[in-house]
Amino acid sequence: MSSNTLIEILRKGEAFLAQKLVASPRLEAQLIFAHFLNLRRIDLFLQPDRPLNPIELETLREALKKKAAGFPTAHILGVKDFYERTFSVSADVLIPRPETEELVEHVLKEIKETMHIADLGAGSGCIGLTLALELK
Repeated sequence: MSSNTLIEILRKGEAFLAQKLVASPRLEAQLIFAHFLNLRRIDLFLQPDRPLNPIELETLREALKKKAAGFPTAHILGVKDFYERTFSVSADVLIPRPETEELVEHVLKEIKETMHIADLGAGSGCIGLTLALELK
């Protein structure tokens, strides 16, 4: 008899990603599960006996297959956190990286009141939007 509790399926997901040689399989599985189940990562362990319905199972299965095939997690989730904000991302844009946050920090330190900034080819818009929000 197969059980579809959250913790059992999460462990199977972790094992599947590990078998496919995905880096950090536990973290990747937790991020995918938390996102698609609309939970915080800690909730995955606070609700271990939560049953998963067939739609949830299929959604998680498809996301894990994409991760195993090499898709970036941000593209699977459709979002990426950047400078304490969440931005929508797709395969059509570059995923914001930690170095991009360093660029924003540098610009914020150096910008003068009279400067204007143009964010061309904005992709996710994370740089321009973050600067606009931080500079008000």
